[in-house]
Amino acid sequence: MPLMVERGYSSPILVILGIMTAALAFVVLLTTIVSTLLNDAESQADAATLATVGAPTGMRRRIVGAHAAAIGVIGALIGIAVGIAPGLILARASTNHVMDDRTHQLSGGTYAIPWWSLAVMLIAVPLVAALVSMLFARRKPVLTRRER
Repeated sequence: MPLMVERGYSSPILVILGIMTAALAFVVLLTTIVSTLLNDAESQADAATLATVGAPTGMRRRIVGAHAAAIGVIGALIGIAVGIAPGLILARASTNHVMDDRTHQLSGGTYAIPWWSLAVMLIAVPLVAALVSMLFARRKPVLTRRER
């Protein structure tokens, strides 16, 4: 009979949090890229003007990347602000009934904020969105005649 070692209870919360972060990051990344490329398609006349006055071809990609980064950061900040309030309220409500061993009284709520998940949403997702949007931006605009 082989010997078995029991490792004890291990919480699956980190795996669940990682899956949720990856899924939400994908959704945010996809919507940021789509909105940025739609914005790029609508600004064809401005790109033609930039090309006419002699802007380098990489300028357009940098502008698209900056738009994507701005949309991603603003969206992440709004999402974190909107999501953290209900999270803190629910955490307080679900952990408010903890008895303190020293004083034998109920203690306040416990908060465990997933900082790495918030950092991924605030830093990594806008950066990846900017790079991918720069990759798919049109390199040379279609030159058209602008009417006055």
